[in-house]
This record gives sequence, C-alpha cells and structure tokens, in this order.
Amino acid sequence: MRERLDGIAAKLTAVRARGLSCFGSDAHRFELKPPATEAEVAAFEAARRVRLPEDYRAFLLHAGHGGAGPYYGLMTLAQWDHAPYDAKGDLDAECPLHPDTLPPGEEWLEALLPGEEEAMDSALRGTLSLGTQGCSFHAQLVVTGPARGRVVYVDLDGGRPYFPESTGFLDGYERWLDELLAGCKSHWFGIGMPGPEPELEEALRRGERLVDALVAMRRLPRVGRDTLELVIAGIDHPEAGIRQRALEVVAEFDDEAGARARPFLRDPEPGPRRAALTGVCKGDAARWPADARAMLDDADGQRFAEQPPRDARSDPSVRWEALSRAPEAGASPHV
Repeated sequence: MRERLDGIAAKLTAVRARGLSCFGSDAHRFELKPPATEAEVAAFEAARRVRLPEDYRAFLLHAGHGGAGPYYGLMTLAQWDHAPYDAKGDLDAECPLHPDTLPPGEEWLEALLPGEEEAMDSALRGTLSLGTQGCSFHAQLVVTGPARGRVVYVDLDGGRPYFPESTGFLDGYERWLDELLAGCKSHWFGIGMPGPEPELEEALRRGERLVDALVAMRRLPRVGRDTLELVIAGIDHPEAGIRQRALEVVAEFDDEAGARARPFLRDPEPGPRRAALTGVCKGDAARWPADARAMLDDADGQRFAEQPPRDARSDPSVRWEALSRAPEAGASPHV
C-alpha cells in the first residue's frame, strides 16, 4: 500500500509539473493537505462506530487528508462532518445502495425504500462524502454494507445514483491521475468504461461491451491505426447503436471521416445519421453544407433533432446515463 501511495504522489507531482488542469482543479491545484494522524482517524472512527475502508484510511494517513482529487477535490473528515448540506447518514448503518441491486428508472428511490420519509437521507446512510461535484452532486464512499469500499456518485435532488466501475477509492483516484497524464478528456471523470486504449481495443476484438468501449474511446487524445481499423469495421454493424458510436469515433479521429460517413446519411436509423453528419461536417468544406441542408428534410426529423431522447438537463433519471453515453457533449447534470 505504501509503495502504491508513493506512486500516486509521484503522479500528482507529474500532473503539477506539466501544468495540467481539469474540471474543478482550480479549487485544489493538485495539492494534497498534510496527512491525518492515526489518533485523528481513530477518534473519528470511534465516534461513529466504524472502521474506514482500508485503502481510503491509508490514503488519509500516508498521502493526504483532503485536497487534490476529482472534481472540486477531497474533503477532510471535519469538512464532511460539518457540511451544511444533508449528505450525512449514520455511518454505522448499512448502506442500501449497491450497483447490482439498484432499482432501474426514475422511481428508483421509491422502489428501494418504499414508504420511507426522508428516503434520500436513508439512501445515504453508511456513506461518507468524499467531495462535491457541483450543485447537488457528490461523490460518496460506502463505509458500511455490501458495497463497502465502493465510490458512488449521488444527486441530492433525487437523480439515480451512479457507481463508477473502479472497485475502490484508490482505484478511482489513480484512474483519475492516469487519465490526466494520458491526455484524456476528463470533464466528467469516472463516467463510463475505464481503461487505456489497449484495453478498449481488446474489448472490440472480443466483441464485448462494444457500445461502452466505443463511447470510452472518445475521451482518448488519439487512437492508433489498428484500433481505428476495428472501429471502422463497426460502422457496418447490424445494430444501430454500435454503428452510431463507431461513426462518432470515426468523426473524432479519422482523417477520412467525411468520405467514410457520407453513405450513412441515409442510414435507416436516426442515431447513425446524426453521427454521420458530424463526420461529414469535418470533411470537404465544399460539400458538407449541402449534406446538412438535406438533413433538414429528414423523414424522422423530430427524432433526428432529439439528443438525448429525453432532456438530461431537466430529467434527473437520465443525467448519469447521458453523461456516460456522451461525456464530451457538455450534457452537464449541473445545468
């Protein structure tokens, strides 16, 4: 653990040395506060009858107690304990949130805790807030219950929680630094499938989680030729969702995106047509205005115009889903 924490400290130093930035980094400038003492952590645990997850506990004791972290950074234990918002459940009470049993849809809270008053407070019991993501959004660490050690993104206004795929606090924290150092787009960090290009490429080769892997590729600063060839093969996939996501990656990284995408302006589904238009608009400047005008007469004009199908900015049930599907589109849950 100490060796891993030393590596994380070195990555933070590298981020500062390179002058990198991300959403919220002006608040902490990639600087950690001094570590907590064993006595401070033990007193906090004793007062709340819990033991913090081991990787987070080690981070507090040997790396830093608050400061640099995703979004607006990490809170100290005291900041969480005295926060003015109601994101504090009883830490020793079992958290009911778990990625495998979270009810689907916008009525998730009523399904999870039927008939409970102050249900959102009850949903957050057994969790500690790591930090704010802006407005009503927070990253919580599950301290008690089956999901102990997992980080979960919550919306205090009742939007459906989102569990990043990282299995623990340190996994997520190191993923944040690795993506920054790799030059990834990280405005909505933690949303979607994790992994560097080789892992995403391997998913395409295996034919596993194709949509997730294609969406995740768009956060990369670039992709290699072998990866791009796999993506190009996906634009002919029989499933419209995969065609659409492959065309979006082609539009992002392929120098021949215009010519490659133009045939899909006549795709039978609106999603691929929309993605194809983006690719065409990056192509021949003399041709794309005519293509764009032609799309005004699209037979599914209303469906074509909708992205996402429900407005993620006003419907909390699809906010995290919208971000995971289009992290680059500025579909901010804070708006």
